[in-house]
Amino acid sequence: MFYLIVDIGNTSIKLALFNAKTMKHFKQLNKPTLKQVKAFIGSKNIEACMLANVSNTHKTIVSYLQSTFSTYNISDLRKQKFDFGFINTYKTPLTLGADRIANATAAAMLYPTKNVLLIDMGTCLKVDLIIKQKYLGGSISPGLTMRFKALNHFTGQLPLISVTTNYSYPGNNTLTSIQSGVQKGFFYETESHINHFKKLYKPLHIILTGGDSRLFARHTKKHIFADPFFTLKGLYFILINYLNK
Repeated sequence: MFYLIVDIGNTSIKLALFNAKTMKHFKQLNKPTLKQVKAFIGSKNIEACMLANVSNTHKTIVSYLQSTFSTYNISDLRKQKFDFGFINTYKTPLTLGADRIANATAAAMLYPTKNVLLIDMGTCLKVDLIIKQKYLGGSISPGLTMRFKALNHFTGQLPLISVTTNYSYPGNNTLTSIQSGVQKGFFYETESHINHFKKLYKPLHIILTGGDSRLFARHTKKHIFADPFFTLKGLYFILINYLNK
């Protein structure tokens, strides 16, 4: 028996199968199709499915999940004022994204007595502060890829380039100037958040997740914990808590 977790983000879909509190299978689909989703699930016995959709896209896939399995949606649970396992002090709780809810749940479940700074490096750079199971809020800014795309889209001559680990700093040509400007700026912004909250909350447990988290983990010398599956774990916790309520 498996629990299916589906995280539909702005750029990809992440699929996970949990069994006995452990993630057994994982797949990221950058150009997802229903055929790929069905292939991932195969003939496995699915007890229930938790769906988080921050982009409101891939309606065919969503329809399939809802019609085939006992599927629960973060958006619906939020409207029901379900207890996600943390105290939410966000002034507009109905606008708090499903991924941020999942991250806060995972932080509260895994580190119930700790001060947690959760940094999600995906399409957007999301910083969330959870202090001993109380969600205090955070910040949202463009992620690495979005920053590269913005420079290309809003200028007439700057090229579209991608993330790299090999560039000069300071940049000695247009290419490396963009790479160093975007990536160093991204890293400095993140470290500024860390330094700010470390002064306010001691000790502070720092967790990185999202597609670019490993890149930052290699860049920084600070004591951090990188977990690319943190959001999926949070969604799994939410599903189990809902089924057992």
